[in-house]
This record gives sequence, C-alpha cells and structure tokens, in this order.
Amino acid sequence: MNRAARIGILCVSVAIFCYAGIGHVLGRTPDDKAYKSLTVYGEVLQKIQQDYVDDPNMRTVTAGSLHGMLESLDAQSSYLTPREYDEYKK
Repeated sequence: MNRAARIGILCVSVAIFCYAGIGHVLGRTPDDKAYKSLTVYGEVLQKIQQDYVDDPNMRTVTAGSLHGMLESLDAQSSYLTPREYDEYKK
C-alpha cells in the first residue's frame, strides 16, 4: 500500500474516532436523575406485569402514567391519547 493511501486511511480513521467521541460527550446528560427515574418506572411496570392479580392492560397503565406525569407539572400540561388527540384536532 502506498504512503498516500495509508495517510488517507489514517485520516478517515481519526475523523471517525473523533466524530464518535464528540457524539458520546454531547449525548451524555449532566443530570442522570431522569434516567434513574426511568429505571424505577421500568421496575414498577415489571412488578405490575409479574405480580398483579389480573392481566393488566399495559396501554391503559402507560397512558395513565403519562397523564399523571404531565398533570403533575402544572394545570396546563396534559397527555392526549391518540384517540383524544384525533378528537382535539376536529
């Protein structure tokens, strides 16, 4: 392999490495509290699926959790299910 080809491959490799490194750094969040909350949420969902007396409707459970999450922000925030959103658009 000639010298120009090796330099080209080296430059491309360095560029890919830098691009991946920058993406990793920019993709990290300084506040991991949200991700820790998601872990707890996932554990609760798993517990519901495993231990609830009846088979839960997970769509209803998820919609309910989204309603509660957004309504806890303020009186103006709310979650609309796809059906509610379609009705809202009319």
